[in-house]
Amino acid sequence: MAFPDSPLGIRVEIQAGGVWLDISGDVLTAQSIEIITGILPEAAQADAGTVRLILRNTAGRYSPRNPRSDLFGLIGRNTPLRVTVVPLGTALVRFVGEVSEWPTSSASPFYATTTITASGILRRLKQGTSPLQSAVRREFAHPSRTSIVAYWPLEDGSAATEFASALPGAAPMRITTAGIKPGAYSAYAASDVLPTLGDGALTGAVPAYATTGQSALRLFLAAGEQAPEAEVVLWSLTGTGSAARWTVGLTPEGNLRLRAYAANGTQLTTAFLAFNVLGKRVSAGLDLVQTGADVAWRLYVIDTATYTYAGGGSVQGWSGTVAGRTVGRITHIGAGNSAGGAGEAALGHIALASATSAYGATGTAMIGWAGETAATRISRLGAEEQIPVSITAVQTTPSERVGAQTPAALLDLVQEAADADGGLLHESRDAVGLAYRTRSALCTQPPALVLDYAAGGIATPTPVDDDQTLSNDRTITRAGGSSARAVLESGPLSVLPPPNGVGRYTDAVTLSLHSDDQIAPQAWWRLHLGTWDEPRYPEITIALHQRPDLIAQVGALRVGDRITLANLPDHLPPGIAELQLTGYREVLDDFTWEVTLYCRPGGPYLVAVADDPEYAIAGSDGSELASAVDATATQLDVQVTAGPLWPVAAVPLNLNPDMVNSLDGWAGFGGTVDRIPTPDQGAAMGPWAVQFTPNGTEQYPNAGSDLLPVTAGRRYTLSGCMRCATTRNVDLNANWFTASGAYLATGANSQRVEADTWEWFERTFTAPAGAASANIAATVANYPPPTDVLTATRVTLRPTLDDEMPDAFPIALSIGGEEVSATAAEPTTINANPEVLVDADGWFGYLASIARVTDVVHAARGAVASLRVTPDGTSPSGSVNGVSVPGTVTPGTSFTAVAWVYSPAGGHQLGVCVDWINASGAYMTTALGPSSSVPAATWVRLEGTFTAPAGTAGASVRARHTGTPPATAPWYAWGIRLRPVGRHTFTVIRGTAGLALAHPAGTPVQVARPALAAL
Repeated sequence: MAFPDSPLGIRVEIQAGGVWLDISGDVLTAQSIEIITGILPEAAQADAGTVRLILRNTAGRYSPRNPRSDLFGLIGRNTPLRVTVVPLGTALVRFVGEVSEWPTSSASPFYATTTITASGILRRLKQGTSPLQSAVRREFAHPSRTSIVAYWPLEDGSAATEFASALPGAAPMRITTAGIKPGAYSAYAASDVLPTLGDGALTGAVPAYATTGQSALRLFLAAGEQAPEAEVVLWSLTGTGSAARWTVGLTPEGNLRLRAYAANGTQLTTAFLAFNVLGKRVSAGLDLVQTGADVAWRLYVIDTATYTYAGGGSVQGWSGTVAGRTVGRITHIGAGNSAGGAGEAALGHIALASATSAYGATGTAMIGWAGETAATRISRLGAEEQIPVSITAVQTTPSERVGAQTPAALLDLVQEAADADGGLLHESRDAVGLAYRTRSALCTQPPALVLDYAAGGIATPTPVDDDQTLSNDRTITRAGGSSARAVLESGPLSVLPPPNGVGRYTDAVTLSLHSDDQIAPQAWWRLHLGTWDEPRYPEITIALHQRPDLIAQVGALRVGDRITLANLPDHLPPGIAELQLTGYREVLDDFTWEVTLYCRPGGPYLVAVADDPEYAIAGSDGSELASAVDATATQLDVQVTAGPLWPVAAVPLNLNPDMVNSLDGWAGFGGTVDRIPTPDQGAAMGPWAVQFTPNGTEQYPNAGSDLLPVTAGRRYTLSGCMRCATTRNVDLNANWFTASGAYLATGANSQRVEADTWEWFERTFTAPAGAASANIAATVANYPPPTDVLTATRVTLRPTLDDEMPDAFPIALSIGGEEVSATAAEPTTINANPEVLVDADGWFGYLASIARVTDVVHAARGAVASLRVTPDGTSPSGSVNGVSVPGTVTPGTSFTAVAWVYSPAGGHQLGVCVDWINASGAYMTTALGPSSSVPAATWVRLEGTFTAPAGTAGASVRARHTGTPPATAPWYAWGIRLRPVGRHTFTVIRGTAGLALAHPAGTPVQVARPALAAL
């Protein structure tokens, strides 16, 4: 038996001597174990997770200072502890933390217990709040840089009297001439404060090291804006070689000049670097290399202001040779000089290495890693501090680029990067470490947990609809940079006073961003988050002992996962609640397991993704119901009030294209069919698919639909997504049949597909003469083996429309709190029978006679008939008129009249017009469109746009002739339509979220899950 009929299977382990030791037998599982982790409701950041449990300790086994315990010397402060459950045969790690305290129990000698609490790593990190050293100091002093033999950061405070070495045991750099100003310069982003030289001087003794024939000096230099009146020495090297002293000075021109001297003071060489350093912050270097009997030197600078994380920067350098001299070993390094004159020049991070390669890959540290992504920074800091960090990210969408890393506590730096990106920083569940989920990894993800309240086991949630997270006026400032402001000016949560808005809720945040062009998008994104108009569900409690079917989903949940909650009770808001997990609390014992999920609204993170099955559709900027509907109506008249029109496609002929509940209407021919969840579901795909496995013996086996009624001569669009287990050609075909069921022909659409790769199929066919029905055939061509498994989803056969987009449907729509599924949308036509498919009902002649004929048709448009218009031969005009439709026109509404016309011999002057009708059905006036001379034997499209005048209630559309053509010169018309501009007729499935309502005209219509722009 499985849980809850048998015990949950709680396993508690501690790590003793580097080995996980199972101590479950000493855990009192009759007392509940409580686990809390993540970001609690209303909290802004994660706190340390905890697990609390009681251990049997009668023998003192869990008393760390008890020498009689077998664990003596193996447990103590921060002993790792792991809690795992095995409810269904699969181990699920629930918590890994550290036991910081083993309290002494107070009980009788015969029965003692100890209550312990293990905490996540955040407990330890929040106690160690001393700032990390500067970026460049951490890099130069890293133990891996073994060739650096001397290093003085010079980051000491303003009251310093000497400057400490960053290398263990090394002597400080001492002030030898007064005038040095410690802590006076702070413009290097990668450094803490540095001294200016003024009229002072410093000297540092280099620890003894093995000579290698190479000496490489590196330092920061900010020379100031003001040039000296005469050359002034900035730094010097003194050593044991015959080239005993090297100096680098600043010239009045702002250049650096190198000089070398023998031990007796004789100048050996001089050269200058033709690069003006005034007003610049540079990293400067001097390399000295013994090359045979000579010394090769190289003086260079890197401008840190132009150096970038991604592209690096240029090196300005000059090199030369001092012949017949040696380098020896450097013994002292000086900064400034006793003669003074260096003024506001600042020096720092003076390092000496015994290899010129010592400073490789230090460029990004030189700029404080400014420009690296937030995820990279968090991962790098974890590695540097030996803290495991797991990153969940979307590789195609990098996290936000961040600014320079300044000296701060580790956790503050990590949180700073997370805040800039907008992701979630929390503790790892599987290790004593941190986890970070980037903002892009929070957006538009498949649900990790699908909850149905009606299925039971879920406590009734309490929605919170307050202003706790509301912010409609947001200002974002880049640390050290500019700022941007985003304000919601209109709408229910806007800054407008109530009742038009909620008033102004201001918020200002400073973020460590890399560049000012990141600020405005950040402001608008955060405004989007702060004005999301939905209630919050801070806690969702699930009794897993009542719903063991949810254990696998709940057990796999990670912070940041998407959760959906459907079928809420009637007193709560209807529809599906979109949630995002921020943390959880678990209470478990042998036979109960209750999980409370801490959540925030997930809706604002459901943003546009090009290949997403739900969030790839952008609706119009404004739409509303053009007429009222009851709770059962399946056709909705929708008017676009702003922005682009909706995509269109006709109603599918096949009734089960998405295989939502079954494979009704589908069958296998030469193989078997199965209904499966759509693998790798993307845009234009349904959640379910038909999988067809050939039997290996039949030719052209297929998954076929039932016969569907069609009209010969009409155009139909066949479309859908298909893939095959092997790389080959597959077909999405339309088979045509007579009224008696006899096969006529096949409309074929063959494409080559790569193995297990989805392809969209779409083709328009004309039903051949004699066709009365058709079936869809998802086909594997020739004689395929059983391994050529075909999968198809969202396959439809529809009448063809102009500018159709069948891949956009179905569309989930939100209408007045109800969610519906739109399977089709067509431009609304208010007149009947525009294609005269069966008869001429709805049409009559005016000063002309009309007849439905089939010998002259617009075959290219799939027409099966037309209206022949025969003039009376005496009147100056005549027309074919549609029957007026009262009550369908509102004054001021714009309409488009369309007609296709044909003149056998040419020369007819033809056009379209509209007769306006009042509420009593009486004729009011006619709006004439332009007319034109129609060429011979060519179908021509006529169009005119008209606005209904005051008092209008109905209309009649006409295609007309002028010029008194003879009665022996008929012309033809087809597809005559009168369409309200921007109006669509949607065919919908009602109550898809368990609620169907009546709605008045004017109710807003919008995409239920719109493609919102992400940051």
